[in-house]
Amino acid sequence: MSKTSGKHNPDNVLLGVHATPEIKALAGLVAEITGSNITDTLLDGLMIMAEKAGVVRGGKVLPQYKDEITLRAAQVRAAKKERQAR
Repeated sequence: MSKTSGKHNPDNVLLGVHATPEIKALAGLVAEITGSNITDTLLDGLMIMAEKAGVVRGGKVLPQYKDEITLRAAQVRAAKKERQAR
């Protein structure tokens, strides 16, 4: 994953996590050492775990999981739209 210009894709959603200050410090240190940022560092870790779980290969969702990902993404988009309407 690469650094962004600070502009977000309007389709993006917030993926928040609660962590200890030590975990956030660890994420920041790893990001700094690797020349990345915390978001990309966490997303890279997620992709590694997705590969290990057999959901993703070569950065792409495997065919048997495509429908599930599409459905879940639609649910996330619908919830975002509902929150924005309030």
